[in-house]
Amino acid sequence: MFFLLTDKSLSVVDYFQMLGAIGTLAAALFAMITTIQNRKANKQIEFERHMMVKPSYRIQSTSEQRTEKIIKINAINIGYHRTMNQIAGEWNGTPGVNVSVKEVIRKGNNEQNNIDIEIIMNCSDCTEKKIEGTLSIIYTNILGKQYTESVPIEAENIFNEYAEEEFLILKEGLTKQYFL
Repeated sequence: MFFLLTDKSLSVVDYFQMLGAIGTLAAALFAMITTIQNRKANKQIEFERHMMVKPSYRIQSTSEQRTEKIIKINAINIGYHRTMNQIAGEWNGTPGVNVSVKEVIRKGNNEQNNIDIEIIMNCSDCTEKKIEGTLSIIYTNILGKQYTESVPIEAENIFNEYAEEEFLILKEGLTKQYFL
């Protein structure tokens, strides 16, 4: 700004060069704003794309083999019908609980096979009276994004005086809960 106040006169070319510099600065600012908006939109599109092909599992039923201390959980897939690899199970909580996952193929309404899962929790090696923790399933959607979803589980070994044995009993019903 100092050079505008000096007593030397500026030519028309000098004024146009200053306007060109200001215009370039404005164009760079608008380009930066557009880039930020495009980046946000691309992230949203990527999120929506992954959500369209994401399986979602809901617990349909549970069964207990109380004398063997085994809990079976059947979960149905209400989302996209395919995963990229095998579904794995993981237990975080009371030690001694072994988890295995078996995939069950169910024919869907629209001629597509849905992959439901049967989760088997073997608690026979657990020495604790109270079993608390989270049961997690790990899978990858067809776009390659890995998901880890879990549900809290509480069970207790209760001594039956008549049978003189301990039985494993779930504390809360898991039916209709979602793996989140």
